[in-house]
Amino acid sequence: ELPTATKKAPSMSARAAKKELPTATKKAPSMSARAAKKELPTATKKAPVLQLDADNLREVANVHAMLAVEFHAPWCGHCKKLAPEWERAANELRVQRPPIFLAAVDGSLAKNSGLKTMFEVTGFPTIKIIRHGDLANAEDYYGPREAGGIVTYLTDARRTGRAQRPPSAATTAKPANQGVRLAFEPALISSCVPSSPRPQRFAYPNQPQTTSTLSSRST
Repeated sequence: ELPTATKKAPSMSARAAKKELPTATKKAPSMSARAAKKELPTATKKAPVLQLDADNLREVANVHAMLAVEFHAPWCGHCKKLAPEWERAANELRVQRPPIFLAAVDGSLAKNSGLKTMFEVTGFPTIKIIRHGDLANAEDYYGPREAGGIVTYLTDARRTGRAQRPPSAATTAKPANQGVRLAFEPALISSCVPSSPRPQRFAYPNQPQTTSTLSSRST
């Protein structure tokens, strides 16, 4: 009276197991593969600056031959002035062949404190140039703050294989305050450093607003 499994009529458990186990195909990749692909931000015309953090900077740097990362803070006045220029430059550079991608990291967030330490960020804005995912050998940016100058400086840095340093900075291991230097004017350093707490809000162009519990003292 008890049914038996045969070649033509396999057991219920065998049929259920066969039905319940999905397999990844070219058209339907695994969930983990889809999730990993979804997490990496991409540059678009409306949002050309990649918004990165400690969770994805390394992965994004690994897939781009050249990546320039701006560390900013919501309370930094110099960062607010740089943001639209950085965005305009990003739109020009991302369509070059080969492309250069621009990114931004909120240095006021606790989750990104490790990145600040890694890149020796002590003031905002600080810009680092990363080639082929080599975070340990990121270069300091000494270029201008306006879009045209940013495009020219980074294009030259890609062509020559190194970021150009102002003549008077040739003997300096690191730029003072890690602030952005104007091209060939090393004495003109504009950067923000934290002082007393005062919450402020700042929206990077085409990005949601963030709130910081730090404050600023612009120099």
